[in-house]
Amino acid sequence: MRRICLVVLILPAVVFAATRASAQGYHTADQDENSRISLSELLRVIQFFNSGGFSCADPPASTEDGYQPGPGNSGCTPHDSDFNPVDFEISLSELLRLIQFFNSNGYSPGCGTEDGFQPGPGGTGCEGEGEGEGEGEGEGEGESEGEGEGSDLMTVNLPPLKDASLYERETGDRANGSGPNLFIGTTGMDTVRRALLAFDIAGMLPPGATIV
Repeated sequence: MRRICLVVLILPAVVFAATRASAQGYHTADQDENSRISLSELLRVIQFFNSGGFSCADPPASTEDGYQPGPGNSGCTPHDSDFNPVDFEISLSELLRLIQFFNSNGYSPGCGTEDGFQPGPGGTGCEGEGEGEGEGEGEGEGESEGEGEGSDLMTVNLPPLKDASLYERETGDRANGSGPNLFIGTTGMDTVRRALLAFDIAGMLPPGATIV
């Protein structure tokens, strides 16, 4: 299992449909509920990623977020970062989703996303949108029903095909594509590490798919 340390990475998400949403509008990683993911909040989920999963804290108030690293009791509500699939483990793609929120200066409820959230502040989700449009325009109901019945919505999980860590050097000739770790950030000697991940997006999407 790869272990990720300091993370400052910007990656896009490939999304096809919503599968779940937070009832309160706040991501469970957002412990202070300010619609932003801080470095310490991100590192908490990285801890789950590096621990082979997470479990319910007993009692919930014994930890800052109601969870604890490592497998165990799974009788509580899953973490919002655990969405594809919900298995009380944090996969690399699920972790990268939270990194996207960290790099986007916030997040907001999202309609039609894989986890019920979207990067950036300001979203209001999708609750009541179809109903309001139908009552105000007299055609929203028919459009909503037609689109819902005719659409084949799905979420595609895209694991990276390969990866490499780039090490800062004046000659630009140092990288590591075969080691067990992926390094991202700045070292104690003030040199930069960058990560490259390759995805076969075209090969993983069904014919005629539309990315939203």
